[in-house]
Amino acid sequence: MKRQQTVLYSALVAILALCVIACGSTSFLDGFFDQFSLQGTNESMADIAGNWTATSATFSRSAAGPVLDVEIIGQGGTATLVIQATGRFTFTWQLPGDPPVVVTGQLAFDEDLLVVSDDADPEEWEFYAIQFSGNTMFLGGPAEFDFDGDTIAEAAILSMDLIR
Repeated sequence: MKRQQTVLYSALVAILALCVIACGSTSFLDGFFDQFSLQGTNESMADIAGNWTATSATFSRSAAGPVLDVEIIGQGGTATLVIQATGRFTFTWQLPGDPPVVVTGQLAFDEDLLVVSDDADPEEWEFYAIQFSGNTMFLGGPAEFDFDGDTIAEAAILSMDLIR
């Protein structure tokens, strides 16, 4: 389980590896929002703010080879995403028998895509598809996951369904 937790942490950091406030610097945040915004094409950060619980979280291998999907919630794991109207987020997940893993960062919009940056690497961000309707949300984007258990994370796509 410890290996899975490390792999999941790496994957979610990569998935949510997005632009964040560096060391509390407001000047970085100002630069971040010069490129991105709290207002998307169809929704705003205020619209998606709240406490979200994953009903599914699937890592799919994106490299060549046989199709392989790993569904974390189906393995008894949990995942929650707390989004503030300012774009700050806390993503917490836990696999059975392991301590929780917590990732924090900054979210923004680039038109109809969600931009994610985690505090561990605030100068990098990833773009995620978002579908939002009331109290349900889908997020999908690039990630990493150790599919073959060799402690090396492979390229993946993460797809999550969440409810508020």
